[in-house]
Amino acid sequence: MKILPGKDASFAIVDGRLFSWGENSHGQLGLGGLLSTDTPRQVGADSDWTDISSSGKFTLGIKNGELWSWGTNNFGELGLGFSSSIKESAPVRVGTFSDWAQVSAGHLHSLAIRNGELWGWGGNWSCEAGYHMGGTLTEPRRIGEDSTWDSVSAGRRFSLALKEGRLFSWGDNRHDQLGTGRGQLRATPVAVGEFSDWTQISAGPNISFAIRNGELYSFGGGYIRPLEDPKTPPRNRPFRVGDRFDWTHVSAGEEVILAIANNHLFMSHIECTSSELRGRKRIPPVKVGDESTWEQVSSGRDHFLAVKDGEIFSWGSNSRGQLGLPGLDSASTPHSHHSSVDFFQLKKDPSLKKRRVFLLALFLQETLLPIEF
Repeated sequence: MKILPGKDASFAIVDGRLFSWGENSHGQLGLGGLLSTDTPRQVGADSDWTDISSSGKFTLGIKNGELWSWGTNNFGELGLGFSSSIKESAPVRVGTFSDWAQVSAGHLHSLAIRNGELWGWGGNWSCEAGYHMGGTLTEPRRIGEDSTWDSVSAGRRFSLALKEGRLFSWGDNRHDQLGTGRGQLRATPVAVGEFSDWTQISAGPNISFAIRNGELYSFGGGYIRPLEDPKTPPRNRPFRVGDRFDWTHVSAGEEVILAIANNHLFMSHIECTSSELRGRKRIPPVKVGDESTWEQVSSGRDHFLAVKDGEIFSWGSNSRGQLGLPGLDSASTPHSHHSSVDFFQLKKDPSLKKRRVFLLALFLQETLLPIEF
């Protein structure tokens, strides 16, 4: 099982079947049209999907080792060999290779791994697709000659990747999100520090998170201060978040980070764009409830997905149907989608209508807002 919230849409792979729901004005759901849906629907009839990744306007997926893409293609982000304003509303196969292992959709660029090789395409103005000449790439282009890449994560005009436990980054660095020092753009993958035991990465809009040896690290965000000390300047190299040694998963959304430690679910605010919040103290990740069986988490713009005991849960905003919970405006606590054959036969809960969602408590004018979980 795999879950992924896009900007205002959601995706899930259950027993090899791909489901999507939410906003679809760009064809990003892959359902063959542009109509949005608040009910999860299966993409095609195949049951051999293994990976999925979506930005706000386009989606990448892997099916039986083949690479597929759909949605907008203004900058070649679909990898079809051309750019076009025409939206692809159903999956289109990319190339002829059948050994793709992972995909990651950034803001306007795409990354993928096949047979240990790293590939990039789409928008490349900050070299985020790994090509030093900038511009755009309309079809997958191999990045370097190494064939030992393990995972990738595409952010907004920058990229992260892991290779044999080493952390690499490249692209835009105006917010210090590469973790390589102050502000300098990197045209090709550059090692971040000397550690060789990184296990997981997540690229947010302008900030990065990574896990090594059970420790959670963050870097970038420009004006964002370390969570534990608001008086120190922003960090342009990885700094440790808190003192736990049992982090296993992290997902950076547009404003909220979700993470798992000792199978407990945690949330934390990671970015405030309003000027009055800049430099304010951020609190460390806050535990959500007492359940200790969370397996996966994934953070979207203002909605979230997680897996616990083999079931998919969603919460947050439902303004575009992205929760897959028909009849709700929002959900302030995780709501289950049963992962059986009847996975998407959902019932309405009128008592939850019009309840306000609090993404996270944060300090605003020295007042702690409540968390509603």
